[in-house]
Parts: sequence; C-alpha cells; structure tokens
Amino acid sequence: MEKNEELSLQLEQFAEIAESLNTNEHILTTTITVNLNSTNFLKIVNEVEQFVKVKIDKAQPKISLDINNVEFIFIKN
Repeated sequence: MEKNEELSLQLEQFAEIAESLNTNEHILTTTITVNLNSTNFLKIVNEVEQFVKVKIDKAQPKISLDINNVEFIFIKN
C-alpha cells in the first residue's frame, strides 16, 4: 500500500506544479521536461497507466502528459 501512495504522490506533485503555474497570468504555455533514471521512469509510466487506464509501451524512452494545460515530458536516461 505504501508503494501506491508514493506513486500517486508523484503525480500529485506535478499537478500542484501545474496548478501553481496556471495562476500566473503572464505565462501562456508551459512545457516541463523531467529526466529520470530507468527505475523512476517506470514508476511514472505505471502511475500514468493507472491514472489514464491505458497501457503505455514501456520500451518508449519518452512520454508526455498534459496536466491542467501544462505539458510534462518524462524522458528515460
């Protein structure tokens, strides 16, 4: 159970960042690139899969997710 809480916390943190950026009227669009090691990349991919209820090809080196009009690009290093 603790693992699931940790995973959902990651997406929640990104959602908080997106919400914070949306309150700034001077920012029109935002793209955030997040470079992750293989382990953390897979954690994010799994969490996104659970969130959107769609399978993601885990062999991809990059995925993107739009949260509150902020694009997050996750890259596996």
